[in-house]
Amino acid sequence: MHLNLPDLAQASSHAQIALLQREAILAHGRQLERSLAILEAGCGQRWSIDLTGMDYTLTGIDLDPVALGMRQHQVHDLDTAICGDLCTVELPEASFDVVFSSFVLEHVPRADLALENLVKWLKPGGLLILRLPERKTAHGFYTRMLPHWAHVWYYRNVLHSPFAGQPGYAPYPTYYHPVIGRERLLDFLADHNVKCLSCCGDGFKRTHSDLKKKILRAVVKLTAILSLGYLAADFKDILYIAMKSSADQL
Repeated sequence: MHLNLPDLAQASSHAQIALLQREAILAHGRQLERSLAILEAGCGQRWSIDLTGMDYTLTGIDLDPVALGMRQHQVHDLDTAICGDLCTVELPEASFDVVFSSFVLEHVPRADLALENLVKWLKPGGLLILRLPERKTAHGFYTRMLPHWAHVWYYRNVLHSPFAGQPGYAPYPTYYHPVIGRERLLDFLADHNVKCLSCCGDGFKRTHSDLKKKILRAVVKLTAILSLGYLAADFKDILYIAMKSSADQL
């Protein structure tokens, strides 16, 4: 186990989380002073980071051919599109300066195998950015416990997403492999010569005017209380920014 875990900071807004991701990639590009090769692992329908002004190539991998097709034929921002499984697809080792994956690994039954590949594909000194739900939260508890049809109901009736559950659209089945929990993930990264630079939770206050959302928020708080502190209620997702050791550090 780690003796010096990075503190879990709390972001003040979704915009701050987006800025942290963007600034990490831009800073890495400035340091390398060349075009970046970026891999988006589980690319879905869209790229969420504005890298305007930066020279880079973007490779996207996704298991859902419908979502990947939307990305290719509507957004047109991928230089290379690969339809495949993160656990089994074959890519050259050490071929990307940045590997980015947002809300994907919780949907992978063997997320440990997928993570091994992400690290393998990352160049020494490369940047790894992960955004994941945390297992030890009230939100994570219900996501793991409830069946997939309940997730679809939530997306359609609470988040008002009419295409939820259809090909190309979230939610996807969730597995929450233990490796995506914060402590296990940090241990995994350390064992693979990847240093976590920062962890940031989405701890900003959520104001809900919708009655359904207010009820769900109350259930989350009550669940955290009944767990006697084991489950957190003040955040649900964590942004990890990490760096693979360079060759001369191994």
